[in-house]
Amino acid sequence: MTSKLVAVSSLVIGVLLSADPARASSSGARVRYAWTVDVPIAVSGVALLVTGNAIHTDMVVVPPEGLDVDDIHWELDRRAVHDVDEHADPRSSTMRDVALTLPLVLGVAVAESGNRLHAGVDRIAMVTESLALAEGITNVLKSSVSRPRPFTYLDESQRPATPHYDVRAERAFQSMPSGHASTAWCSVGVLLTDPWLDQPSSSWIRRTSVGFVGSTVATATGGLRVEAGQHFTTDVVVGGLIGTACGIAVPLLHGYIEKGTRVAHPTTRGWLERAAGVAVGFGSGLLLTDLLGDR
Repeated sequence: MTSKLVAVSSLVIGVLLSADPARASSSGARVRYAWTVDVPIAVSGVALLVTGNAIHTDMVVVPPEGLDVDDIHWELDRRAVHDVDEHADPRSSTMRDVALTLPLVLGVAVAESGNRLHAGVDRIAMVTESLALAEGITNVLKSSVSRPRPFTYLDESQRPATPHYDVRAERAFQSMPSGHASTAWCSVGVLLTDPWLDQPSSSWIRRTSVGFVGSTVATATGGLRVEAGQHFTTDVVVGGLIGTACGIAVPLLHGYIEKGTRVAHPTTRGWLERAAGVAVGFGSGLLLTDLLGDR
């Protein structure tokens, strides 16, 4: 399954780049590192991660028949309490991993031949810093909110006999927000701020296509988490918002430099073209969720 998903994602990326008349353009942009930016972000990310792990998660004893579904406030979330698709759990992790590779693969693919190593290092650095911040916030909220996962509301006969569905484990009460969704959308956020999207020769096809591919993969990641009974819909939405915000903010705080000149931030039109691709990707991601799920 993993190899097939990677192959399909690589094929999709290749087709999109080939369809773009600006595909021959390359980028020599480098991340603009600065102590005043990198240190606060790194310290904040580490501090949040440590704090999240230190906060006590409130746990309750789950009876054999499961927790009371009436305790779930939102009707939208009550629908997430259903027969568990156990295969959706590892598949969601695969989709998350695919999302993580997108900034690196696309960034290196369009970098100048002599700049590809730097392009890869820069994008790994941006994803790492963004993830530290996003995961730090996510972990603090997970422990503070202490929300039971959907599978804790199921009868014990309906819960898979694996550690991921153990109602006695601390993680069973860390549903809000979704870490998978936060990670996937954080990577997409980094991808959307990449300066090669706004090269003068780049067409709207490139900007829209990247938003579409990223959104499709990230949406499927969150959708499979719901299908797996690991998260409620609102968990996925909140995780996605946290990840996207961090993934966009960190690269913008750094900025990029190309040939000694600072690269301008994306234009309003550029953001709208990205947003259009992301919106279409939502629907595509839901279809992909149905395709990968077994329910």
